[in-house]
Amino acid sequence: MESPNLLSKTTSKAAGSSSYDSSILEKIESGFVTNQFLEESHRHGEEIESGFVTYKYFEGRHRRGFSHNYNHFKKTAQGYAYSECLREFKDSHTFIGFIDVDEFISIQDPEATSINDVLSEYEDAGAVGFHWRIVGPSDHVKRPNASVVTSYTYCLPRTHNLNRQFKTFVNTKFNPMMISAHRPRFNYRSKPAFTNERGNVIKPLMSNEPSWKK
Repeated sequence: MESPNLLSKTTSKAAGSSSYDSSILEKIESGFVTNQFLEESHRHGEEIESGFVTYKYFEGRHRRGFSHNYNHFKKTAQGYAYSECLREFKDSHTFIGFIDVDEFISIQDPEATSINDVLSEYEDAGAVGFHWRIVGPSDHVKRPNASVVTSYTYCLPRTHNLNRQFKTFVNTKFNPMMISAHRPRFNYRSKPAFTNERGNVIKPLMSNEPSWKK
């Protein structure tokens, strides 16, 4: 599964071009944008042109930090990106998932062929949270050349506290907003359920038992 990438190049030129507009050149010279970033963008040129991947570049001074307060979270770079994603794309999708580039959806249900099959069971819920399954170095001393998913397969014990954390797919019909990197709130006449993939209500903080049924 791929979702819109919220890191965007501002240049109107192709990422592999030898010339860029003045705004991107300033960021390259400052080290804020790297050639590696531009090369990675260029590799996704076909996906961008087809509309499958959308890049958005955000400017401004955003503070770091973690918060469960919407106004505070929105002032962070991550919170601002989440807010803009919902504002621009919520009318185009039933669900929007907020996951990082180093997080992967691993579908366990043998009857599901895509994330859409999994999410279709939760269309009456406000959001569904999928628990982390944290992997370790998997006996690697150096970074392997193969993909992350195939290279790192040894996980922390099921009961490890980090596995209680989750990432969320929100149901856009309930007018959601993200108040942290993990948890939503809803502007809706009734309070919709926020569940895990087993249908159990997600509890506050780290008190949730991890589940990987789906």
